[in-house]
Amino acid sequence: LQKISMNDCNLTPKGVAIMGKAIKGNRFLKEIKFNYNNIGVSGVGKIAKALRVNCCLLSIELSSNKIGDNGLKQLAGALKVNKSLQKISLKLNHIGNDGAAILAAALKVNNTLKTIDLMWNIIGDDGAGELAGALKVNHNLEMIDLGNNYIRSDGAEKLAEALKVNKRLQYLRIWRNSSGTTGAEKFAE
Repeated sequence: LQKISMNDCNLTPKGVAIMGKAIKGNRFLKEIKFNYNNIGVSGVGKIAKALRVNCCLLSIELSSNKIGDNGLKQLAGALKVNKSLQKISLKLNHIGNDGAAILAAALKVNNTLKTIDLMWNIIGDDGAGELAGALKVNHNLEMIDLGNNYIRSDGAEKLAEALKVNKRLQYLRIWRNSSGTTGAEKFAE
């Protein structure tokens, strides 16, 4: 088994704990989808614990799980040490500026992630600034989706500045934010 999709399965804390144990020792599983399960902070903690030791998983989707900034703190700890994960989806998780800062700190040391989906969260200019700082030192990321957050011109300006340093990123998606003409001008420079 290389892929498993358990989207919208009403996973209980016990179910997440069982899946966490399965992830820990599995050397064949490459992709997991746990979207729309509302696993919360405790559930993502169990997954984070598994990700700390798993050496083969390439992609995990955790969209719409009420992870928030506190859950992201646990997950970020795992991202600092995980050596295989290339893609993570965290959309629709109520992640704000604090969560973006926590993730940015992890991205400064992570050298395997290539794709991050943070769409439909509540990240504002401060969070965008923290992620921009990470983009200046992380040269492995190829795609980051910040669509439909609360990024205005200040955040867009910080991201644009980071792109002057980071030549690896191929796709930055910031649609449905309020970066306006000023933000567009910064990306055009």
